[in-house]
Amino acid sequence: MRFLFILMFISFTTLKAMPPSYFIDNQLGQSVPLTNVQHREREELRKELLLLMGLPKKPKVKAQIKHIQSASTFMYDLYETMSETNDPGFRNQPSAPKAKAERSDMIVSYVNMPHKVHYPRNERDRVFYFDFQVSAGERVKSAELRLYKEAVRGEASNEFTLNLYDIKVVSEDASKGLELEATLKTYPSKRGWISLDVTQVVQIWELFPLSNNGLYLKVTNATGHGIETRHTGIVGNKGPPEKQGFLVTYMESSSKLLRKRRSLRNRLRKEPQFSIREVPYSVPSIQNVWNEGVCRWHNFYISFRDIGFDDKFLIAPEGYYASFCAGKCQFPMDVSSNATNHAVMQMLVHTIRPEAAPVPCCAPKDYGSISLLYYDDKSSVVLRRFKDMVVRTCGCQ
Repeated sequence: MRFLFILMFISFTTLKAMPPSYFIDNQLGQSVPLTNVQHREREELRKELLLLMGLPKKPKVKAQIKHIQSASTFMYDLYETMSETNDPGFRNQPSAPKAKAERSDMIVSYVNMPHKVHYPRNERDRVFYFDFQVSAGERVKSAELRLYKEAVRGEASNEFTLNLYDIKVVSEDASKGLELEATLKTYPSKRGWISLDVTQVVQIWELFPLSNNGLYLKVTNATGHGIETRHTGIVGNKGPPEKQGFLVTYMESSSKLLRKRRSLRNRLRKEPQFSIREVPYSVPSIQNVWNEGVCRWHNFYISFRDIGFDDKFLIAPEGYYASFCAGKCQFPMDVSSNATNHAVMQMLVHTIRPEAAPVPCCAPKDYGSISLLYYDDKSSVVLRRFKDMVVRTCGCQ
């Protein structure tokens, strides 16, 4: 609610002209830009959004990480699929990643950093290391290692098995200190992305971060003999950036964490150096229409790009329609007022005895969520769903 209040407050304030970041309904079927928004309000909104994301400040994304395109491409495709699903007219059989994403509060991808594991160089294509971290109050529901496989020559019936191990002890002898975590059978002709379930080992990393020594991939044929990874079509860390392996984790946030994040936001938030009364309305004519009209839904758009969230940090979206409710609740209330039963009774009491109860307020009745795709302070790509960010319907309450 405070976030929506900040948006509303910004829409009413004015100082020197700046590029338009906000567009608002002018009651004539048009969205008009609000160009006179004070720098301090923009900065306040930036801080508010960063704290919602769990970030103390805007991250500086490492250039070499951004060149690993496989993870960011997967996450962007997932973001677009989820955005389409928010359209009530969109119906599609969900894919496995999409189904997991819809049950998660946050999805994070991690690029492979094999150089952080002290293994012989000739073993690098078998080794996977991810700088995995999770905030207190967030829990890993599931995790998968995604690998790209090219088609290779061989009999279609000659299946081979991918064996993924958790590295318990780092040793020059790659066969030591390993614990089997996942297996997957595939064929020479297979081409495309394959997924190995690593939920169990990632949940162990969550509880015991120092136990993360990486993962080791071993491929065997039907008789159990080892096969060189490069002969199986599995793309290693020297392969094309858009086909390199990466880790995806699907997480949920506890209510305790959300309360903690709100508390942190309140502590970090400075007292405003001005009063709302000291700042004149920038669009008085529109404000008068809001006050005089009946309670209804109004359009309101905010551009993330214009408040400083460029694509070096926030990948998508460029902005979104927050919307708001405004107008009068009048007696008698008809169907268009979308009033609650309590509001109807309150209005009756106010009509009979004005001093006994105030007039019902025009307020949101239903909220929607938005998804943001961005880089965090570890340069991992994050897809997070934010609830109660969009006003869908209004009514007298």
